Amino acid sequence: HRQDSGSFDFLGFEFRWDRHRRGKSWVRRRTSRKKLRKSLETFQEWIRKNRSVNLGDLMKILNAKLQGYYIYYGLKGNIQSLGQFYWRVKQRLYKWLNRRSQRKSFTIESFNQLLKHYRVVTPHITEKPDIRIIPLGCSGLVSQRVIRRARCVMWPRHLRGAWVAAPSAEPYSGNWTPHQ
Repeated sequence: HRQDSGSFDFLGFEFRWDRHRRGKSWVRRRTSRKKLRKSLETFQEWIRKNRSVNLGDLMKILNAKLQGYYIYYGLKGNIQSLGQFYWRVKQRLYKWLNRRSQRKSFTIESFNQLLKHYRVVTPHITEKPDIRIIPLGCSGLVSQRVIRRARCVMWPRHLRGAWVAAPSAEPYSGNWTPHQ
């Protein structure tokens, strides 16, 4: 815990207050430095043990590992940590693949072509966009992932036509209808 900076680590993320471009305060999430270091150590140990595996199989497993990492850590605002992880993974992979024989197996160009050939996944954000839950004066809260534009005659004028999560399993209540 770094209490002097107002940040804390939880579930592999570092949470800290930051200012948005528009001046609004918000909680920034990024990969915890400790977890990033531990993930890289774990990857290095894995590649060291598996460097003799068939290249196609190795790349298939590598893609699965990277995709899993991006799914967990791929939050908005965390692309810099994902890029740092990917860059260091590439460095370690290059180093250990070149130790498969006495001669250098890959140049930087041939290594990059290898990554392109096996379609190694690059860092990307996997977090879904925000879904605003708007309290309905009509029938409580709408809580579902399907987003529809809705209108309710009982809503205040500034909330009419706002984006809400519309229930897909339940029929629409008579108090509000989707806006076409």
